[in-house]
Amino acid sequence: MSHWRPFAYVPRLTATDRSRPIELLFDIVFVLALSQVGRLMQHDSSLLGIARTVALLLLLWWPWNQMVTIACYLPSDEIRMKIGTLVATAVFVQLALVAPEAFMDRPGGYDGPTVFVIALIAARSIGVALCWMLAFGAPRLRGNLVCLTVGAFIGYGLMFASLGTTGMTQVALLLGAALVDIGGVCLTACPNTQARFHFGLVEGWQIHSTQIFCTRMKVAYLVSLSQCLEFLDIIAQAKTISASLLVFLVTAVLIMYLLWRSYGDLLFPQAISVLAPDSEKLTLGQKLALCIGGYHFVHAFMIGGVLVLAVNLQDEFAVLSDEGVAGTVDTGNLERMLAGLALVFACQAVFFFLVTRRFDPARLVLALACPVAIPPLVGAPVLAVAATVVAFGIALLWWDQTRYADLRGTAQPVPAARPAVA
Repeated sequence: MSHWRPFAYVPRLTATDRSRPIELLFDIVFVLALSQVGRLMQHDSSLLGIARTVALLLLLWWPWNQMVTIACYLPSDEIRMKIGTLVATAVFVQLALVAPEAFMDRPGGYDGPTVFVIALIAARSIGVALCWMLAFGAPRLRGNLVCLTVGAFIGYGLMFASLGTTGMTQVALLLGAALVDIGGVCLTACPNTQARFHFGLVEGWQIHSTQIFCTRMKVAYLVSLSQCLEFLDIIAQAKTISASLLVFLVTAVLIMYLLWRSYGDLLFPQAISVLAPDSEKLTLGQKLALCIGGYHFVHAFMIGGVLVLAVNLQDEFAVLSDEGVAGTVDTGNLERMLAGLALVFACQAVFFFLVTRRFDPARLVLALACPVAIPPLVGAPVLAVAATVVAFGIALLWWDQTRYADLRGTAQPVPAARPAVA
């Protein structure tokens, strides 16, 4: 039964597969939980705060990432996937509510870190259970699932061990739990695992739909960008709507649009094209590096950078609402905002290389320009800072349109051939 396979990392394109509403609902709830990452760094920019941000990012990202991969095997209208997705959505709602207390409990109610760990284990366990269901009837792949399950359970133990600790020890245990879990999956993804350890995929790394896999990553990126518009409630509550507020609103929409174009116009369609099983633009090892490195890791930090940028844009909008057009940018917010933007550009540069095997100097230069721009912009008006971010985005869009016209013209995937009707 070739369709009973655990997940793997070189997608196979099927033109008819599309994401279902239930999957998109799950993605939106996931981004709601992930938005707490930006909030965490906003309140604590110390080394401990950054470490907590990275740990929270990976802990939330990995269960969702695995559910996305499994969805390429079980359609959302299949009863097991439907139940699993609904339960996972409910769990991620709980994670979104308790994420602010992931590292430190607030007065009243249940212990925040304990509830967070239990919800996280529940989310990951859903993915593990679905993997075992997928592999039912494929005995030669049980070694993969044993490795995957052992890594998950070691991660569970480290999470529970973190409950009695604080500070860097707590962060190290939680981060270790995520990395051990991820390592257990990546071990089964190595091309030579079968030959060396006598377990691993024999039939190659295939996902049933490149379209679903890449599109849901794109949806997460897009919904993360929409966090830039959360300050609309500030306009709704404002006693007077000034011209500066409206200008900043337009600027924020433009920032969101430019960052979307920098990803959706070039990187997303090109990735779908090169990951198609009949595509020879990348070797099998390069496709594996793209899926594991580009999608499972680089996308996590790219979306994290977007959320950090969005959260600090909201704060600057609040400053503009209180102080008017003369309001100046807060130094801490400026540093976090440009750091988030630099992270987005750097991750896009890495992803671009994994997709095209070409270096993109523009994204690397912009990633370096963001920290360089901090000293001149300290004490500058909020609108000037927003205009600088827009200028970076316009420069990148112009570069993509003039430099990569060949990629833009060939990035569309080739639909899979339909089987002949007898």
